Amino acid sequence: MTAQEKERALIAMELHDSIGQTLTAIKFTLENIIVNADSPSATPSVEALSALVPTVQSAIEEVRRICASLRPSLLDDFGILVTLSWFCREFQKAYPQIHIEQNIFLEEEEIPEHLKIVVFRIVQEALHNVVKHSRAHSITLSLEKTDSRMKLDIQDDGQGFHVQEIASGGDPQRGMGLAGMKERTELSGGSFTIHSSREAGTVVTASWPIP
Repeated sequence: MTAQEKERALIAMELHDSIGQTLTAIKFTLENIIVNADSPSATPSVEALSALVPTVQSAIEEVRRICASLRPSLLDDFGILVTLSWFCREFQKAYPQIHIEQNIFLEEEEIPEHLKIVVFRIVQEALHNVVKHSRAHSITLSLEKTDSRMKLDIQDDGQGFHVQEIASGGDPQRGMGLAGMKERTELSGGSFTIHSSREAGTVVTASWPIP
């Protein structure tokens, strides 16, 4: 329930800060066009309306970004491997200072359907944590099958942290993210571990039994 409320608060903030402000700007512009329509010195309405096109396009792109963050359509259309590749490319564009290496040793059909969204959410949260906390320069994302288990590893070369300190409430925000990844993994039948130390980076591992 806490995770759901956190997600709802995030969506509300995204809508208010991006879409809400853009639509407000469009509203004021349209009102000015209407008020000044009969003025002799008014800018021709076609030119004024044309100036709104980039603002509307910005709103469309924000909606797409929020939808992709909530659940990428690629996941349903093309599967988890394509989605991970897309997500890593988008991550690199946003954070060019962090290099991502992908080591994928599984085929799409080897990954159970119910685990695909779980894998994506863990990767999403783990990379989000890297950006916010680790000061890393590189990330290695690995997905493979060994001994009838599927294993997901996300390793960074950042500054690391004391896991016990975070678990005991030292950083509630990071602790919430780690707890969310652990809960997703365990509720889907897997096991979750995290190894980290100061100046030695962090390794997040989730694994599940698969046929």
